[in-house]
Amino acid sequence: MLLNRNVQYYIALIVGLAGLAIVLGSTRIATWDWQQLTLWSLVCVMAELLWLNTLTGQGTVSMASTFNLAVIFLIGWEKSLWVVGASTLFANLAIQKKEWFKALFNTSQSALSTALAGVVFLATGGVTLLPHADTPGAQQIAAFLTRFNDARLILPFLFSGLTYHFANTFLVSGVISLASRERLIPTWRQNYGYSEEIVSSLALLFLSPLVVLSFGSVSFLGIVLFFVPLVFVRDASMRYVQLKKAQDVLIRTERMVAKGEMAAEIGHELNNYLAAISGRAQMILMLAPIDGDARLRKCAEVIYENTSNMVTLTAGLMSAAHKETRKRPANLNDMINKTIEFVKPQNKFNNVKFELELDAAVPMGQLDPAQIQQVLLNLFSNAADALQECDVPEKKIHIMTRHEPDRGQIIMSVSDNGPGMSAAVAARVFEPTFTTKEKGHGFGLSASYRIIENHAGRIHVDSRPGDGATFTVQLPLRAA
Repeated sequence: MLLNRNVQYYIALIVGLAGLAIVLGSTRIATWDWQQLTLWSLVCVMAELLWLNTLTGQGTVSMASTFNLAVIFLIGWEKSLWVVGASTLFANLAIQKKEWFKALFNTSQSALSTALAGVVFLATGGVTLLPHADTPGAQQIAAFLTRFNDARLILPFLFSGLTYHFANTFLVSGVISLASRERLIPTWRQNYGYSEEIVSSLALLFLSPLVVLSFGSVSFLGIVLFFVPLVFVRDASMRYVQLKKAQDVLIRTERMVAKGEMAAEIGHELNNYLAAISGRAQMILMLAPIDGDARLRKCAEVIYENTSNMVTLTAGLMSAAHKETRKRPANLNDMINKTIEFVKPQNKFNNVKFELELDAAVPMGQLDPAQIQQVLLNLFSNAADALQECDVPEKKIHIMTRHEPDRGQIIMSVSDNGPGMSAAVAARVFEPTFTTKEKGHGFGLSASYRIIENHAGRIHVDSRPGDGATFTVQLPLRAA
């Protein structure tokens, strides 16, 4: 992943602040019971298993906030920094398989959020509920319940929970905003500010005092009981995200169908007029003497040249709504190899390396070779154009195919290590007329979308700024 300079500075700042907080909170580290801190870290790691992507896919949401807050209330923010930091780092590297700098940033922002929440908890009148031992004994349970039942703890619980939530989400939104070059507040709203996510966060927030009470009553057994409601919250959030994405895809598909049909009608009508204009321009060039009026010939040449450009545009308009397919037995791997050989001599593919990972088990399928080649040309061309916009040591286009007999489909992905795109751009790339290229007409990907749809398949894009882009095509396998 290519990190712009602002993102690098931001990550360095958060890591530095988190490190400072850990140093300031470790003045009495020699007196800590590290066996108990290890147990709390394992609990928080288990909570980190309950995570999912946000609505945009740029961030993640973890159920660990409930237990992180509970740890702050129980053992104090100083010890919590080590518990939250260790559990977050392990979860990011071992469970979510994130790159090292992402894991480092997530660990630092979680530790910083923990420090801020802990300071707010104490500043608003909160008291550490287990100041001398991490596991309550019989006598400590009575003392713990006395402290916990103090009504004055309500506001510290609330303020520290809100501090943790907003610090956590805004710190993550900050790095997403800098990477995508979008404003902070809209970025936060897209990832964390929609109503369903706010409700889920509040549910997790209000569960943390109950986790504290449960632990104070029956020790670590009480912690286990709270994983069941957290699973329910995670599953409800996951279903909402999936439903929302499916709804967006349906709306986008219907919009593209309407635009595509209108574009095809416009293109057809324009072609009729352009054919007449182009023919007259050619006649002028034929009839005008070569040594005659140079201005006349030049005007005719300009008319003919621009008419040809318009014909290219109308062809794109009509191909965007192309519905008919002429399927026959064909092999996707063979078409990929032939298309690569066809495009390699073009200037835009100079210094571009093709990496192939083609599954030899991909069988013959019922495909329209001409249309599938059009999709391949569009994907390869767009990847090459994107690579021209960035300075990377090695420009690569990676093509992968995979046969999934259980699902009866073939998977193909085309990836590049270019600049990537924002979530807003990725959401519109398949719309007719939408383009980010200065001289693009915006019909290449919309035509590809329609072609794959006509094959009863699916095409979608995964991309983040600085991470390149991956277009994935799913084609159903029909017997040849």
